[in-house]
Amino acid sequence: MSNQLYSGQGRDINVFAGQSLAVSSITGAYTATIIAGAGIGTALATDSTGGATYGPYSGGVTIRLKAGEGALLDYEAATIPALNYAGPAQFGYGAAGDVTSLVSGDRNIASNYSAIQGFGAATTIPETVFDQSKGGKYIFTQYDGTYGSYGSALSIATGTLTSMSKTSLQAVTLVSNLKDEAGAAITAGVVLCAWWLSETRFLFVGRKVSNDKHYLWLCNYNGSAWTVGSNSTAFDNGNAVLALGLYSGGQAPLSGILHSRSLAVKSSTEAVIGEYNIASGRVSGGTNDAVRVYRTTDGGATWTAILTFNTSGNQIRHCHFVKYDRYTGDWYMSFGDDPTSAVVRWDGSSASPAANTPLTRAGIGSTSGWEVMADGIGFETRSGDISIHPQTAYYMNDNSEANTPTKYAFHVSKSKPMWRVQSNEYERTTGRPPLLTYEMPNGAAFWASMREDTDIGASPETFKGYDFWYTPEGVTFYKIAKTRDNSAITAGVIAQMMMTNEGKLVIAGNNSRGCKLLPSASTNGEGSLVLTPGAWDGTVRTLQGTA
Repeated sequence: MSNQLYSGQGRDINVFAGQSLAVSSITGAYTATIIAGAGIGTALATDSTGGATYGPYSGGVTIRLKAGEGALLDYEAATIPALNYAGPAQFGYGAAGDVTSLVSGDRNIASNYSAIQGFGAATTIPETVFDQSKGGKYIFTQYDGTYGSYGSALSIATGTLTSMSKTSLQAVTLVSNLKDEAGAAITAGVVLCAWWLSETRFLFVGRKVSNDKHYLWLCNYNGSAWTVGSNSTAFDNGNAVLALGLYSGGQAPLSGILHSRSLAVKSSTEAVIGEYNIASGRVSGGTNDAVRVYRTTDGGATWTAILTFNTSGNQIRHCHFVKYDRYTGDWYMSFGDDPTSAVVRWDGSSASPAANTPLTRAGIGSTSGWEVMADGIGFETRSGDISIHPQTAYYMNDNSEANTPTKYAFHVSKSKPMWRVQSNEYERTTGRPPLLTYEMPNGAAFWASMREDTDIGASPETFKGYDFWYTPEGVTFYKIAKTRDNSAITAGVIAQMMMTNEGKLVIAGNNSRGCKLLPSASTNGEGSLVLTPGAWDGTVRTLQGTA
């Protein structure tokens, strides 16, 4: 039985002695290159269509076959290869009209069929949506003077994404009117992200514009009004509950968060946040260098460091994400960058390792209740997020072409100690490595890229922006969509990708992180894309392509 490759997928195929490789392009183009054996380096096909049979090979070879964007290939390696792709699966119906089976194009019962999900046409909204509570309330900023103070304040809303009933919290959440942890005025600031703890409490991170220092605030509803502050139980003094980037002698600028996965919520009382430190002028173990992961168990009122790095020597650059596994009670954290990248798993209750313990199996990994994966180079254990499911977890690596030509992705064992298995490679556009995920049912997930300065919108792309993938199981990844970024900043990060209670996928960005997902003439380009997942038609959809 022949095999298929879809848009952007590649596979190294062993063609044994006496065998040939038959390839048929159902749609699109493909490339094929001998990467091992006689004729190594030979390009058998470059952007070819139609198909061909390569071989037979007397001594055996390995051929790297890759499907182009939007392509569907049928292939088989055999002594007499036979291609039998029967077309997309169709539904079989019972007498009552119910779906009873999946059948192939020749009306035989199909097996091992995985539906590939894509996106319908995108709707743009002016709200940059950061989170939705279990009760359905949205929290957002907006580039206006009523609900978001031009990206510097937050508001909440009920209803649907395209018909919100809004309550302005601009007066109490305006970062410019708030204070740092010591009570000093921020004066001018912007909002970066926000997270619900409960229906009556949320956390948010903002940046002080004058010095790029970052803070975490708590907003609480007391039964009659929303207030912000650190003074429990009133929470109304306007102070931050946590200053990010603290080191002995000061606070580092540009030590804040990477995106929405920098903070993870377990319950109304417990959350964990990891510092993303990109400060310049860092001194190993000293000025501007510290990185911590903090935890609260009292609803955000107080925070305690559970991991501390770079206060004696340098162990890591920054934290990429924290994620709670609701199936096991474990916490996942990722640190980067090369060569000291690592994935850490904590059981959620064991005591912390000593400060500045190395991110190695012999270091943190030898601490009871803590596990570490680190590969010594950093390419394999560097990611911006992780997709967590009942039986497995997996991640796509945020390496770009500047790091390695290998498009890494890995499954992570739920058993202990933690280990990984490499998944298939995938299509990766220059300057657009994977960074964010959102889990779907049955082990599937959507992934979104970041935008690095090497993404200049050059051919074959027509704009700078972000790519999106779908995976049904964390083994194969399909590039399904892309969208434009209108920010003038050279690199960008999507702030949030999440599913709403109404089954809509929201992709949100703000220019504080170099991300403008909307046309520039619309709310300064800031806001969100709203998408409806559905069956993928095999084409890479442009979600929003207007400058």
